[in-house]
Amino acid sequence: MALTAPKAVFYRMRIGFIGAGKMAKAMIRGLISHGISPSNILVCTSSPVSCAKVSSEYGVVGCGSPADVAKGASVLVLAVKPVHVKDLLSDPDIGIGRDHLLISVAAGIKISTLKSYVPDARIVRVMPNLCSAVMYGVSCYVMGPGTNTDDETAVRMILESMGRAFRIEEKDMDAVSGLSGSSPAFVFMIIDALADGGVRMGLSREFALELASLTVEGAAKTVMGTREDPDVLKENVCSPGGTTIEGVKVLNEGKVKELISDAVVASARKSEKMSRGDA
Repeated sequence: MALTAPKAVFYRMRIGFIGAGKMAKAMIRGLISHGISPSNILVCTSSPVSCAKVSSEYGVVGCGSPADVAKGASVLVLAVKPVHVKDLLSDPDIGIGRDHLLISVAAGIKISTLKSYVPDARIVRVMPNLCSAVMYGVSCYVMGPGTNTDDETAVRMILESMGRAFRIEEKDMDAVSGLSGSSPAFVFMIIDALADGGVRMGLSREFALELASLTVEGAAKTVMGTREDPDVLKENVCSPGGTTIEGVKVLNEGKVKELISDAVVASARKSEKMSRGDA
């Protein structure tokens, strides 16, 4: 269940983004679409040129450094590549302290590691996914030590501006990374393969891709809407001696279900390695 808070609090928040890649831009779009003024969003990037571009595109406030962002905003979104986190947060001029809520979307970086760099900050770790770019994202978050109810309300409002949000324990973050974080790529591959099949049977690429995309969307909504086990729903489509059972037979022979499951596990294992610093 979503937490609630006066919208006025949400609208008054000044939110700073350290880094402005695809995920940060998705979050910025979501915030603006839900009523946050661009003038309350601060951004800095690795280069003045890219910062100016983001500022111009979204009307947000461009800053010269992470320290400038920290001075102007109490809610900070850390959206840089994991390899850059240590150097960035270890900078003595960064100025992130007890008045800051730091929301990290840097994959594989544990809260304890972040805390070692900015010990006074309240920290939340988030795993969003690419679907946030079209406001259908799934984000899972972990509340760090010292965070409070107001912090969680702010986090949920930010994340729910671009989709759904779920609170989890940090021990589950690697599994979430493998599933909701990585699996959009797997689903894109499935949609592409479905469309290829349609093209092989004479459909135009554009029409086949549209049919495939809508079918996957509808199948997902059927699972969510009926709460039926997907295997049961599969059987409901398969008539004895019909067309679907022939296709299912091919997929079973290719062990497609096992392959997709293995892909999720492989992605989760990689996340585990990143968390340990082994990657």
